[in-house]
Amino acid sequence: MDIEELKKQVSDLQAEKEAMSAKNKELLSEVKKLKAKKR
Repeated sequence: MDIEELKKQVSDLQAEKEAMSAKNKELLSEVKKLKAKKR
């Protein structure tokens, strides 16, 4: 594996991490909405 391949893998992983983080925030806001409804 050369350095360019590694750099590509790193940027792919960072993009994946950002996507998961965004998804996580969406899920958290959904949970908050549901909890608010139950009260």
